[in-house]
Amino acid sequence: MTPYGFSIEWEKINNYSKGMSNAWELDQVLNLAASENIFIAFTFDFHDQFMSDKKLGWNHSRTGWDDNPYHSKNQNFDTTIKTSLDFFKNTNAIKYYKHKVRYIIARWGYSTHILYWEILTEIDNALTDHDYNNNTLTRKIFKNWFRIITGYIKNDLQDPHPVAGSFSVGETDDIPSGIFDIADISLIHKYGESKTDNYYPRSEKVEKLHKHSLTKNKPVLFDEIGGPPALDFCTDIEFHTNIWATSFTGSFGCGWNWWWDNAIFPNGYEINFKSLAAFFQNEQLSKESYSPQKYKNARSFKKSEVESFFLVNGSKTKVLGWLHNISYHWYNLQNNTCIDSLLINNSGKHFDKGDTKEYKIIAEKNSAEGHFTEYAGMEIKIYGLNKRSNYSLEWFSTTEKGGSTEITETIRTNGRGIAVIKVPEKLSEYGDAAFKIKQLPRVNF
Repeated sequence: MTPYGFSIEWEKINNYSKGMSNAWELDQVLNLAASENIFIAFTFDFHDQFMSDKKLGWNHSRTGWDDNPYHSKNQNFDTTIKTSLDFFKNTNAIKYYKHKVRYIIARWGYSTHILYWEILTEIDNALTDHDYNNNTLTRKIFKNWFRIITGYIKNDLQDPHPVAGSFSVGETDDIPSGIFDIADISLIHKYGESKTDNYYPRSEKVEKLHKHSLTKNKPVLFDEIGGPPALDFCTDIEFHTNIWATSFTGSFGCGWNWWWDNAIFPNGYEINFKSLAAFFQNEQLSKESYSPQKYKNARSFKKSEVESFFLVNGSKTKVLGWLHNISYHWYNLQNNTCIDSLLINNSGKHFDKGDTKEYKIIAEKNSAEGHFTEYAGMEIKIYGLNKRSNYSLEWFSTTEKGGSTEITETIRTNGRGIAVIKVPEKLSEYGDAAFKIKQLPRVNF
């Protein structure tokens, strides 16, 4: 519910009359979602609204704390709400914010196509002026506010939807002092321009949340991922790899690409979901107690050439997996004139004002060695299976058709329940392949 989108209260506190046209549009979105069986993450506020203008950095006009209607200079009910941190501890601000929450849930809480309420996006960014990641008092104040609002939704309003909040970085490094123990879903934002910043580290974040006592029974979702914003104008390689890689990390579904409005739909990249859906069709993920595993062929990211993420079911009889030639990285598409002009050779500035990262330096430092080597025949270890058993191995295409490549072979596990598979002769145009492994029935003579 951004100020430039569906907000109902940005003009005046506790008065939603000027936001009714936005509310009507949101009615239509939820109706459409229901008709298409789409589930929505419904976000009350986003981080810009609590950041000082000097920290925004993007093309967001009138979306910062200076224009926030709760700021004391923009309202007449409380003169002490001068900073964004004041908002999260002021009793009057909390009272009126509860009014907004009550209206939201009264109007839209009926919908079974709302996946969860996200109270605030990127909390660490929202309170960057107050050093959220390092300031204990800031974190304590916000966590208390989050507990109050979550309790109001669940206890006073008796609303059954899950409640969540997200972070740009860092929350998984300090789970006890954050809000993940209160939230129903653990949300992760993980962008990356480089090989070392993408898939393997993402899987480790999921693993950490699954292992921690406060979050181990909660779903994990990558609700924001993506590469350099301008990249999607040139190629879908990062989009494709993002959705396949995150689907096998043990997170809830595939990661959600953020830059969808720039080029994903205009270029038709959503076709990549077709093969992913075909691969998982009829698989009973929630019933078979799958656990995530991972493998890379070298300790360091710089030397690693192939990585694999796979899910093993509870009975150790089935594996759903994906492997990736890491050299198929966007930087290595040096013959792509679009990438060359938009990213590799420019000064670091692209169409998003203020984003001045030098992508060329990052990419050169962290991209995979080599250029699109097939690595055919390289061995990948699959862990966690039944010992000394025979399994069938079937390879699947990750491209539009999403069908089997009709390559099936028999493999056998050793005394530690490890099977070895080999990178197939031909990978997809994205340098990847998916596979399914199923235990074969024992033959008694």
